[in-house]
Amino acid sequence: MNASERMSACEPLTASGVAAALAARRYSFVSARSLQRAVGSVLESAFPGAFRAEVKLGDAGRIDFLAVREGVGIEAKAYRTGGTPSDVLQQLLGYALHPEICSLVLVAGSPALVSALPDRLHGKTVIGVIAQGSLV
Repeated sequence: MNASERMSACEPLTASGVAAALAARRYSFVSARSLQRAVGSVLESAFPGAFRAEVKLGDAGRIDFLAVREGVGIEAKAYRTGGTPSDVLQQLLGYALHPEICSLVLVAGSPALVSALPDRLHGKTVIGVIAQGSLV
C-alpha cells in the first residue's frame, strides 16, 4: 500500500470519522469496562495518541475518551450496564453542555440506546455506533 492509499484508508478525526472507525470493528465484551478497553484499543490503532481516557468534565462527570484538540468525546455503554435510553441521554446532555465537547459518539451494546439518540444535543453532533459482536 502506497502513502496515498494509506491516507485514503484513514478516517479523519471527526465524529463521523471516529464513528466509522469504531463501526468497522467487531467487539467481544462482558462488561462496560471490557467494552471501554476494546474501544480504547480501536481508537489508539486508528488515531494514535489523539485520545485521552477517563477525562473529567467538571460537574458533567468523566467521559470515557476525549480528543482534546478536536473536542470529540466518546462514551461506551455495554448492553446490560448501559442504563436506560433516558439515563444515557441525560449523561450525554451533560457532556454536550461542556465547552470542551464539540461532538459526541456513543458506542453501545444495545441498539435501543443508539436508536434513542437525537442527531444533536445542545447544538453538538451526536452519532451512535452499535458495538457489533457479542457479550461473552
